[in-house]
Amino acid sequence: MLIERAEQTAATIPLQEAIEVRWAVRGLMASQPSLQSLAVPQLEQRVSRLPFDILPCGVSDLQSVSAWQQDIPFQFDTIITRTGANVQERRGTAWVAEEGIGALAYSGKLMAPHPLPTSVTNVMRQVEHAMFRTESPFFDCALCNWYPYGESACKFHTDPEHGTMWDRLTCVVAAGDARRFAFRPIQTSWEDWDTNQQAGTSQKNGINNEPAVIRLFPGDIVKMYDTCNDDFHHAVYPDADGRGRVSLVLKRALPRGSKGQRGHGLAGQGRRSRGNKR
Repeated sequence: MLIERAEQTAATIPLQEAIEVRWAVRGLMASQPSLQSLAVPQLEQRVSRLPFDILPCGVSDLQSVSAWQQDIPFQFDTIITRTGANVQERRGTAWVAEEGIGALAYSGKLMAPHPLPTSVTNVMRQVEHAMFRTESPFFDCALCNWYPYGESACKFHTDPEHGTMWDRLTCVVAAGDARRFAFRPIQTSWEDWDTNQQAGTSQKNGINNEPAVIRLFPGDIVKMYDTCNDDFHHAVYPDADGRGRVSLVLKRALPRGSKGQRGHGLAGQGRRSRGNKR
């Protein structure tokens, strides 16, 4: 009855709330076989213009957090903040990629690539299958994050260089504790973004951009594409009772330059450095 009511009132639900309602409905349908025959076309249409999506239970074969800690070479880096202070990150990170893909510029640092673990490749193929992209492998690199305790989190941000260095389609999958994941419009309100999308304009003059918040469970997929990193911030919230979480941000490297290089080069790898070594 609640699902049917959500469907009947979909056109009048504010966009921010429609995101959360649709996620709750999808989660119920995924977990209750008796509900899987229901359809909510009006609710799906209400959020269809958004450049992100959440797929519940998209990956079933996930390793444990401890197993991923052994597979992935996490490290806690010291980064320089905008104020010039040196701060050690609260989360461990690692950049893993297929051979031939260079570094990732992220969070004020240049991350050297490590070989792709088989466990990460397996998740890539499962995510592609969940999105019906089975004609050929799509993802070839991943930013891995280890949140070792509940207070480790990730503030609102956008992922850099999507559309230039990396394909605009990126997906997040996590194991371990469930966490709240949020989106909010950049420099606009949900109402203005919703209205402007319908009208085909791009004004950004709103002031109410309270985040839409959903709880991600192990195996759920967050799909970000098109203008997501241009129009929306996203964040992972802390959880005082959390005990650990590993997330994989799956990406695809784009070829650039006349030689089709993929990813960033590292210090000492450029043409000038090679010439100096001769």
